[in-house]
Amino acid sequence: MILWRNFATMADGCAAVAALTVELLADAVIRRGRAHLILSGGRTPTGYLPLLAEAALPWKQIALSLSDERGVPLDHPDSNEAMVRRLLADPTGAVVTGLLGAEENPASLRALPWPADLSILGVGPDGHVASLFPGQSWGGDTDMVVPAHGPDGHRRLSLSAARLRQCRRHAMVATGAAKREVLERAEAGDRRLPVSVVAAAETPLEVFWAPE
Repeated sequence: MILWRNFATMADGCAAVAALTVELLADAVIRRGRAHLILSGGRTPTGYLPLLAEAALPWKQIALSLSDERGVPLDHPDSNEAMVRRLLADPTGAVVTGLLGAEENPASLRALPWPADLSILGVGPDGHVASLFPGQSWGGDTDMVVPAHGPDGHRRLSLSAARLRQCRRHAMVATGAAKREVLERAEAGDRRLPVSVVAAAETPLEVFWAPE
């Protein structure tokens, strides 16, 4: 199920998703002593991660992890982990647990407080979410991560569909008519689209959408 929140601009959507994130993380720390936030890569997070970095949260009690990662070193411009460190972890002192190496040794990833309190995801026009792509494996019920190959040629790692489903809340910042259309198809039951993992789940996907 999708809960649509419509905005005039992506900047407005990013501000709203940042406000929701602060609220959920603060509540999780109060309730459980720790919180866990899953973040994605791409261009859109650069709109809300700096806003989160300004929030007065107990960041030492908040674990950060990634929905997916490219098989590149941390000094590569396409590294999702490097972006999260630069824009959020370094300014706040929050600890990031990356995905590189998690396929062979998932111990540090499994040690995080699951289920995650919130995943902030993106979606592609082809319906991919994290690095779960149409026609590739989305993993089994017990998988933590799955390998993938993206259109940029990089080998990738992604949280499995099962692990994404387990999050307490899902949010997404999306722009444009093409992404809205693919989300509506997924919500209606098109299981060929990986984003249906969250768009058609019982836990609502809150989409912060803007025309462009």
